[in-house]
Amino acid sequence: CDTAIKKKKKKKENDDYIHYNVIQKCTTNPQDSDIHVIPMGMAGEIWPYFQPNYNSCATYVSKLNCDITKRYHEQQQQQQQQQPPPPPSEEEDVKYYNKVVAFIPTGWANGSNWNKKNSVCQRLVDLSKIKSFVDKEEEEEEDVDDDNNDGHEEIDEKNRFINVEIRLIPYSEHSTFSELYNCVEYLKPRKVIPTVFSNEKDYIAIEKRFKDLIDSKRAKQFFVNSMTMTKKKKKRLFTDTSSSLSLSCTNMLETSNKKKEYKKDVNVMESSFGQSMAKK
Repeated sequence: CDTAIKKKKKKKENDDYIHYNVIQKCTTNPQDSDIHVIPMGMAGEIWPYFQPNYNSCATYVSKLNCDITKRYHEQQQQQQQQQPPPPPSEEEDVKYYNKVVAFIPTGWANGSNWNKKNSVCQRLVDLSKIKSFVDKEEEEEEDVDDDNNDGHEEIDEKNRFINVEIRLIPYSEHSTFSELYNCVEYLKPRKVIPTVFSNEKDYIAIEKRFKDLIDSKRAKQFFVNSMTMTKKKKKRLFTDTSSSLSLSCTNMLETSNKKKEYKKDVNVMESSFGQSMAKK
């Protein structure tokens, strides 16, 4: 496929992790490509169930059409300055978008019956009903030119409706089941711990898939060792506690004996001092 791919400028720092041939086909100009990489959540939310965002997709297309109109007028002005304008009868072919298809790759595409039934959804969006939303979004843009709003004043009747289609695509960052199966079969672990599951029943079902591959002998040995280790730890803890208590008691006795000896020395000094004063 020779089609260019539009991506955000912020993603350029990750270019080293993408294949060189893909990078050559990427662009930051949205008007140079019909394939756009959009932020997560723009086309819809997945949790707790799939909720498509038709207005957001239609707004994105509306902004793109406005930019196309603005760019077209700028090119016309430049051509008029360089050469005479074309005859009025000649029609210019300007490409506008009236349909958008958004793909959401997610591991929850088949996570529920709702997501399965609504994995492909479609709606015809009337831009005039979300015009206030479009204007609000335009005000938040940093690079908006307030003096030139030719493309945003009115919605052309021809481009008023946008057909929005949103599709869920099953996608996972994990290995396939066959790859996981081969890995567990090779490693022979004593236990497989599922990390992604919907409920306890699903947890048990995942464990059963790898039950025949685990090393049951090691698992039993670990269980026996854990029981004996627990008893040893309790005994060691009791021994350490008693030794620390005896140590503290010994320290207390030594301290009390030192205090008694100190008092005796003081009494002896006082008696000797009294005798010497009496002699004088």
